[in-house]
Amino acid sequence: MDRSTAILLAAVAILAGNRLVLSLPGWHRRRVVFWGLQLVNLAAACFMIVYGVPDLRGLAFYANWVIALLFMLHIVQNNSRYVAAHKAARARTEAEDGQRRQAVLQALRRGEGRDPGKGASRRDAGGSTRTAGDQPAD
Repeated sequence: MDRSTAILLAAVAILAGNRLVLSLPGWHRRRVVFWGLQLVNLAAACFMIVYGVPDLRGLAFYANWVIALLFMLHIVQNNSRYVAAHKAARARTEAEDGQRRQAVLQALRRGEGRDPGKGASRRDAGGSTRTAGDQPAD
């Protein structure tokens, strides 16, 4: 395998890696993997612009730029998917927090009219059971 073929196969492998990482469940929570992939995309785009595939000469040289633009497109697409996934996760969390908040508020409203100590039985120092309204016998 010559150098040009290796460069093209590496480009295809990086593009396949983009597809693989974004298909994993919970990929947006794996920040190291995501940002690592983004850096690899950026490095590949820079490599294709600066060096490119050596055997592409003449008008075929512009294929290097097309491949570099493809990597840049993947960077933009991945970032937009990342932002959308984080917005969806944040909305889900806020919705769950809102439901919990409403449940707590309803529980507090149900208990507003009652004295929390009335009717509840307590044990005094002697071990006898009494209600909150009872006075301890001296």
